[in-house]
Amino acid sequence: FTITSCELFINGESNQSTSSIFNKYENTFELQNLDEGEYNWTVACTDSDSNTFAPEEFVFYVDLFAPTVTLHNPLQDELLNDSSAVVFNWTATDLLSPVLYCDLYVDGAISSSDVLVNNGVPHQESVSGFSEDAHNWSVTCRDLADNSYSSSTWNFSVFIPPEITLISPANNLWTNITNQEFVYHVFDDTGVEYCSLYVNNVLNQTNTS
Repeated sequence: FTITSCELFINGESNQSTSSIFNKYENTFELQNLDEGEYNWTVACTDSDSNTFAPEEFVFYVDLFAPTVTLHNPLQDELLNDSSAVVFNWTATDLLSPVLYCDLYVDGAISSSDVLVNNGVPHQESVSGFSEDAHNWSVTCRDLADNSYSSSTWNFSVFIPPEITLISPANNLWTNITNQEFVYHVFDDTGVEYCSLYVNNVLNQTNTS
């Protein structure tokens, strides 16, 4: 038997056919200027004995547009007082792609790469080890067709509160001494401006030296 014709079906409808077929070789149909969207396709071929066969449909997507990226947190110019971890939150949205791959940039360098996110669903990444300083962040995401989009760059600052250790009077101390000296240890990377003593949640005095 010889193959007499092959027909291309797009989304269940006949698109074009040919009788010029090379048996046991790759053959092609060509489509141009496809619109954005989801397509399924198959080829039905008929032999000289009128036997026709079409394999199960394949699916492909034409994605012409880049995704969008919306930054959520940290907010623009937000002041953070915890350097142990900063949680970055953003949403990537695309017309077709169910998932996207994103790169998180912190201070101009990639902090997390190829982060898999769901389309239209907020995603968060936690990053630690920030210095007490001004910082910035942005996100670049690409869809499954490799269309990419880079967000704007937002600024934030990290301010680390002083570390204070209470020394004396000790916790749960019982005493008959009415005059008490309150001893504490304080540490801060950038220096301490002042410390205030609170007794029974009321400001008692402030020490600037």
